[in-house]
Amino acid sequence: MKKLSLGSIALLLSSTTSVLADDMRIKAPPATPVSCCRWAGFYVGGHVGYGWGLFDFRDPYIKLDQPVLFLPGLFVGVPLEREFRGNGFLGGPQAGVNAQFGSIVVGVEGDASGMDIDGSFRSTSGIPLLLTTSEGVSAHLKWLATLRGRVGVAFDRYLVYGTGGVAFGGVDGAGDITLTINNLGTLSAEASDHRTHVGWTAGGGVERIVTSNVSAKLEYLYADLGSLKHEGPAIIGGTLAPLLPPGISLKGGGDFKVEVHTIRLGINFRFDGPL
Repeated sequence: MKKLSLGSIALLLSSTTSVLADDMRIKAPPATPVSCCRWAGFYVGGHVGYGWGLFDFRDPYIKLDQPVLFLPGLFVGVPLEREFRGNGFLGGPQAGVNAQFGSIVVGVEGDASGMDIDGSFRSTSGIPLLLTTSEGVSAHLKWLATLRGRVGVAFDRYLVYGTGGVAFGGVDGAGDITLTINNLGTLSAEASDHRTHVGWTAGGGVERIVTSNVSAKLEYLYADLGSLKHEGPAIIGGTLAPLLPPGISLKGGGDFKVEVHTIRLGINFRFDGPL
């Protein structure tokens, strides 16, 4: 009878221990998830996208390049302002490097984009029955390069970031004017110039690890390339051009301000990929 009681107690304790163990396994807290990816390291890649720009042309003028005869210092300026827009596709390479501190990712990226964003504006004015003027202005943003810092937050395979820095842009600017004097003829002048504008840029984007060592990003950037004076030799034409003093040399110019927005899709090859 005692042996039976002792055996029953041992069996009861064994069952209780097994139940408690199962209960502890069921109620054990899940392991803390570990981030799958490391964003630190150097990367290179390329991008394609679309851009649209705003061109602001102000204060056009024509001046003598060299004094001639009775015209020692001719300068004719007009307090005029013209705004016009352009758009086009873009593409080019990029490279950068990241450092990671927990979920915070900081880095530096540089890129260069060839593009074809151009626009133009034309207007006419004059005095009825006496003369008419036709004025035109155009601008062409041929390339854009940026050097930017990036700060973002990583969520495993995703990186959401903001970015900003310095921007450089190659801008072709041109202007022309044609003066038509009724019953006498026409006189025209046109000038063009290329300048590198320097300004600032800011934007943001999201990047995702796609495969081992490869990530893709979608990014928006705004760039203000500032205002810069464009000036070039003026080409004189028209039926009245032969009446001008021999050897006359003119220059034409004005101030161009350029702003551009871009949306880019990029691919990066990362030299220090996922863990």
